[in-house]
Amino acid sequence: MPLGTRPGQSPQLRELRQSVRRLLGLDDDTGVVIRQLACAEPGCPPLETVIAVPPVNGQAHRWTLHT
Repeated sequence: MPLGTRPGQSPQLRELRQSVRRLLGLDDDTGVVIRQLACAEPGCPPLETVIAVPPVNGQAHRWTLHT
């Protein structure tokens, strides 16, 4: 099930963003970008969730979850 789109934020998206912040020890000022992308290429999962933490004063992080 997709995490939702703007303008409202789904509860799942909010929970995932809070979990990423908690696990990485991030403050509320650090950006956490979460996007779901559909894939139409043969052999790839139909939906992937990309979680990215852009660098501010540290290292960038990025994860891709295939669902």
